[in-house]
Amino acid sequence: MDMTTTMTGATYGPVPLAGSKKQIEWASTIRRRVLTSIRATCPVDTPDIMYRLMSLYAVPTATWWIVRRSVDAATILEQVPLMPVFRHVPRTAFHNASDALAWACSLLANERPGIILDTETTGLTGNVEIVDIAVIDTHGRILLNTRLRPTCPIPTDATAIHGITDAMVANAPTFSDVWPYLRGLLCHYPLTIYNAAYDTRVIRSLASHEQYPYPPINAHCAMLAYAAYRGERGMYGDFKWHKLTQAATDIGASIGTAHSALGDCQTTLNIIDAMSEIATDAVSRYDASTYDINEYGDNDYDIDGDIR
Repeated sequence: MDMTTTMTGATYGPVPLAGSKKQIEWASTIRRRVLTSIRATCPVDTPDIMYRLMSLYAVPTATWWIVRRSVDAATILEQVPLMPVFRHVPRTAFHNASDALAWACSLLANERPGIILDTETTGLTGNVEIVDIAVIDTHGRILLNTRLRPTCPIPTDATAIHGITDAMVANAPTFSDVWPYLRGLLCHYPLTIYNAAYDTRVIRSLASHEQYPYPPINAHCAMLAYAAYRGERGMYGDFKWHKLTQAATDIGASIGTAHSALGDCQTTLNIIDAMSEIATDAVSRYDASTYDINEYGDNDYDIDGDIR
């Protein structure tokens, strides 16, 4: 990351660029020039400018910067997308193991990386707040990793699970501090979460009080994908859900620090990677002349890295 912005204890830098080596080198130079100019000439402490700057930090595509090489920084700032720049993500339905394995392969093979998010919170019900949040991309690179200071005391039963106390977050940034950057990431990357329904509900609720709310996207749920891969039926006939660490143990994936946002992101990526390897091994056992790529379901991504 070639530049950083600090807001109330949290430091952010531009995300890694995606493209060829030459494209990345060229785009990095352009991006550095643009961000330097914006930071020198614009009031980055105003909310609207900060949202736009953080969205610029989150643009991962090298060609996006290259085609704007002759555009002045102020114009680029005005043009920065504050809504998702990829097509709407349909709620992924995993009907069987083949669907789940196909999804894992497509997620990791796509030239444009996705992101994996995890949180630790003050509880499971009620006015839940985040006390730890992390985002990594599908190459394992850390894009965000910070404790957050909630507006309420952390209940002791929540501390018993993740080990985070009020004293540990006393000087941490708030959700409002990190939301402009987090929202930029959500607008530029396909999102995967283990138990997506829970984390997205919490983030949507907190973001509803901000200047720009949660963007109109869906998250792929790695928990539902793994459940389909395992194929075990629950009492209501749907696929049985598995806890993150148990899923990792069962599939032979390494486990990060349990009940830390970053550790759980890394564990989720390791599970997806293990599923992809299983699919690759299965394909290698087929004769190339008879293998049908559709056996592993539809690819959620098109050749340009966008979501269909």
